[in-house]
Amino acid sequence: GDGMARSAMSLLRGILREHRRLPARMRGLGDKYVISEFREHRRVTDKEKLFIFLQGWSDYLEDIKTQEDFGASMGEAMIDQLSDEQVDRLYQLREAAMSEKR
Repeated sequence: GDGMARSAMSLLRGILREHRRLPARMRGLGDKYVISEFREHRRVTDKEKLFIFLQGWSDYLEDIKTQEDFGASMGEAMIDQLSDEQVDRLYQLREAAMSEKR
């Protein structure tokens, strides 16, 4: 319902806030990916699917909040060598790894 939409928005804002600590290119890609994921899930009506989706991103946010050097471990040089698809895959792998943890 409405409450879920509100918590999704504040979760998204929290993630984008944390992404500010990333190197510019990584941040751009990360933000784009997160926003498109949230956009795709706007039409999901299955509450359970939605809950799992939000939980996954919630875990991601907690993860990056606790990493002092979030983004620093991936230097600009290393990021520059990755294609957009590879970076996309990194995010997808991270998502998959997070759903494995559950």
